[in-house]
Amino acid sequence: FKPIKVLKNQFQGGRTSGVSKGLLSFQFVISITLITSTLVIFNQLEYIKNKELGYQGENIITIPLSSLEAKKSFQQLKSAVNSLPEVKGIGASSQLPGDGYTSNGYFVEGTDVPYMFNALHIDPDYLETMSVNILEGRNFSELISSDSSAYLVNQALVDKMGWSQPIGKIIRRGGKHEVIGVVEDYHFATLHEAINPLVITMAPFIGFDYLSVKVEGGNLSSTLERIEQQWNSVLPEQAFVYNFLDQTLDVLYHKEEAFKSLFTFFSLLAIVIAVLGLFGLVSYSVERRTKEVGIRKVLGASVNSILYLLSREFLTLLLLATLLGWPLAYFGMDLWLNSFSYRVSFPYITLLLGSSLLFALTVLVVVSRALNSALANPVEYIKND
Repeated sequence: FKPIKVLKNQFQGGRTSGVSKGLLSFQFVISITLITSTLVIFNQLEYIKNKELGYQGENIITIPLSSLEAKKSFQQLKSAVNSLPEVKGIGASSQLPGDGYTSNGYFVEGTDVPYMFNALHIDPDYLETMSVNILEGRNFSELISSDSSAYLVNQALVDKMGWSQPIGKIIRRGGKHEVIGVVEDYHFATLHEAINPLVITMAPFIGFDYLSVKVEGGNLSSTLERIEQQWNSVLPEQAFVYNFLDQTLDVLYHKEEAFKSLFTFFSLLAIVIAVLGLFGLVSYSVERRTKEVGIRKVLGASVNSILYLLSREFLTLLLLATLLGWPLAYFGMDLWLNSFSYRVSFPYITLLLGSSLLFALTVLVVVSRALNSALANPVEYIKND
């Protein structure tokens, strides 16, 4: 600007004004995209937290049987812990649900090609402890010797093989194994993965790796102390280690939680930058059009019409940014949601929420900066310098 025009308040918008408006529009696009994305991430994580997994995760204490001595003593440990009144169930397993199970090759009755199925080894009390339902047939029993070689399968395996009557089917792996029951599908991996076919046996390779203990939800610290005492009575020279299953499951989604925090931070940052840029441009526009405002008021323009005049160009920029930001947010977040086999439908309301928030902030900034001009005495604006 020429110094004499600056001193006389004779600003003229030129190329800088166009660049500034372009940058503001870009900031609006980024803000809408980030706000919408953050809301979608919150929505999906809330869905993950509330989705029924097919088993009980709360008030389940998991105890690793990491040593060979602990594996051999699991029945003694199980009996000692189960004697406590706070314990409502206890079972042993080769793996914990959440991060997926190992898989093996199996030959299924009526086929000549091997299938890769996930595998889990449990004792007869595990399914009841974890509240996993049996849909058909029966559970393992220690009173039936043949159950040591029998299999349970999940519904996903039945569906994959197209069985109408799964009980009695034979699966071969190192011998023949009869299917005696079908369990309800449950999420033994994260929600990123579909529920795969699962074979459940009573025959771990070396020994069970975990005890899962269902306890009352009251005084957990006291319950843990008593469980530790029972552990020490059986294995006094080995440290008692435990985890809560629901906390273990939460850790599986730490990347998504970090993703949410990152988007929240940058959404707030983008909003602040956009509002600061908007405030600067509104201030510049008001100063540049003071005489125009004064003349319009003398000719009878209302305060509302002047506010609309001063805000129109910024609302137009916001509308343009919305048309660009919505597709970016939709395709980006739909792609992210597709990484989950179990996901929410894209919440279209989040597009409106993001734009509505920026619209409200734009109106607030324009009104707060332009209202004084709209209410001032027009004579002050149109008198000669």
